Amino acid sequence: MIGVVKEKMNGMNSVKKMKKNSLFILMVTVTAVLLAQTFAPAVLAQPAEEVLFELEEDGELVLFLSWKNSRPDVKFISPDGTVYGLWDESPDTRLSAGEHEAYFRIVSAKAGVWKALCDRSADPVLKIERVRVQSMFVIENVSLTQLGNTVYEVGFSSSCDELIGYSYSVMLIADGDTSASRLLASGYASSNDCVTVEVDLSQAPSYDGYRIMVEGKFYSGSLEISDSAVSDTFRFVNPDSYLPETEFSVTLMPERFCAAVVWEPGWQTEYLVAVTEDDGSGNKDTQFESFSGSDAGYYEFSFSADAKIVTFGFREKTTDFFSDEKTLSVDLEKLPTVSFVSADATSEREIPAEYVRFTTPTEVTFSDGDKKTVVELSGDGSIYLALPGDGLAKMSAEYFLPNGVRVLTEKEVFIDREPPRIEMLQDYTNATTTRETFEIAGTVSGCTELFVGDQKIEFDPEGMFIHTLTLAEGENEFDVTAADAAGNKSLYCVSVTRRTEEAAEGALSLRERLAQKTANPTLKTLIRFSPAILAALIGIALVITALVSWKKKDSRGILKGFRRLFAALSMGSFSFAFYSLTGFLVKKTLASDLDFIDTALDSVEEAAKLLEWENTYFVLFLVGLGAAALFGIAYGVVRLIEKKKGFSKSDKKDKKDSSDKEKKAPLPEKNAKPNGKKKK
Repeated sequence: MIGVVKEKMNGMNSVKKMKKNSLFILMVTVTAVLLAQTFAPAVLAQPAEEVLFELEEDGELVLFLSWKNSRPDVKFISPDGTVYGLWDESPDTRLSAGEHEAYFRIVSAKAGVWKALCDRSADPVLKIERVRVQSMFVIENVSLTQLGNTVYEVGFSSSCDELIGYSYSVMLIADGDTSASRLLASGYASSNDCVTVEVDLSQAPSYDGYRIMVEGKFYSGSLEISDSAVSDTFRFVNPDSYLPETEFSVTLMPERFCAAVVWEPGWQTEYLVAVTEDDGSGNKDTQFESFSGSDAGYYEFSFSADAKIVTFGFREKTTDFFSDEKTLSVDLEKLPTVSFVSADATSEREIPAEYVRFTTPTEVTFSDGDKKTVVELSGDGSIYLALPGDGLAKMSAEYFLPNGVRVLTEKEVFIDREPPRIEMLQDYTNATTTRETFEIAGTVSGCTELFVGDQKIEFDPEGMFIHTLTLAEGENEFDVTAADAAGNKSLYCVSVTRRTEEAAEGALSLRERLAQKTANPTLKTLIRFSPAILAALIGIALVITALVSWKKKDSRGILKGFRRLFAALSMGSFSFAFYSLTGFLVKKTLASDLDFIDTALDSVEEAAKLLEWENTYFVLFLVGLGAAALFGIAYGVVRLIEKKKGFSKSDKKDKKDSSDKEKKAPLPEKNAKPNGKKKK
């Protein structure tokens, strides 16, 4: 029975394992299919080269293509290796394309095997075949004959392999711009025929760059076949054309290489502004900008620095066509100009202005924003103009050319006549040292450049600077110069005298001379801290005095006095040390605006320079602290002595004991005489 159960259980486990394995195989299969679908197109989507046909002889080749999806990227390879792209523009090919079909014509095809390079995976139903198409036709031979002032005869022809009917349109275009065409005539014609059409240009303004464009088209099934051709450029003069009634003005700003066209716009009127640049070598570049209604009356543009002649054209449209063009031209090489010779910031009272090429006397209006001055200039030269007070001034020069073009030159100048300030952290006009280097520090305000002598030094955004001077023996003088952008300067003279060891010895204190003459570093340290040592000796002497007084019979009063003296001296010394430390911190940290902790973290050596041990405040702090400690110790010693001698009771108890002793003492007799004799 147990064996049967085990067999059933084993069978169940086998079934579970088979299910797990089947599930695993299914997951792997699905993953593989997904990966294949994901990456297979990327792998297969590669253009493949295939053979199309063999052309027996040189001649015209017409190919028909049809597709289902997006337009295919097909390239045709001729026997000599020349590649013709289906969508590439080439003088040897013609294309008539619809949404899903196209006719591709190669005018001079070479005999031999032709191939195609395409990706059929993108569109499996792509079809390419060689055909003879009757719907490939050409519009050509556009001619123009003037019959009257505004009437012209337009002639053109078409060619096709088979007789077809098509529609045509005759349009007037300017400078080859088909987007701004005007329809003159339209009709129907048959292929392989010559067509003549009369057109009237009475509504067109006079213009030198007109062309006639003829466009023909027809449908072959759902495919639109079209072609177009244009005539040569011709000049048309309309005796009935009109000039713009709207006046316009031009403001030229030569230093900025820009100009502005300004006019007063009217209702229901369109305007066309054209600017043509000529570089002098025959290359012209024209910019067009159109405006409609009263929403615009200003057009500013930039021109190239290489431009030699700039022509401004202005038209308005009140009928179907724009009016004739009003033009203003400026020869930039002969343009009289005025330029302000100054930096962007100055401290001067006047500003020079240079002028050149004023061949005729011209009135020029100079302005500083508030005051205007009119000066007549002629030829070449310079003129000085007064500047206003401190602040930003906008200088300008305005004058008009003989053709009415306004020329404007502007320059903004910041006027600053206040010199920068130099504040040194201490007086360096008569400093003395024995070292080879000397450090100066200070702050500047309103400064852009700082020099010590000829050396430029840096300062932080708050104006703080520190500089180390290298000294020679004797007197050294350095000029600290601060300058601003306007040219203002401030000067501070540093005078440092470097003395030799022997020469400086007489100017030192006794303590400093002893420290310098002593070679022993320990003794130097003792001499340096002599005030603290002296205070310690005084405290020790006072303690010894207190110990000596202990042996006296009645030393309570003496010890009490010492105790109070030591307490007062200790508190006074501590207060003295506190105020000395405060003075040291104010002088070394606050006054110099330096963060001592950051300095110590950056460089221990620099921090040590800040902590000059010879500094008076720091020495006084050490003296006060040492004296406070010694006097405190002396106070504690005296208290111990009082406890040892039994003087630790209160004064009240001492007085009580004293009064009890007086009561117990025998009173003298009333009749007793002095010197122990009794009174009779």
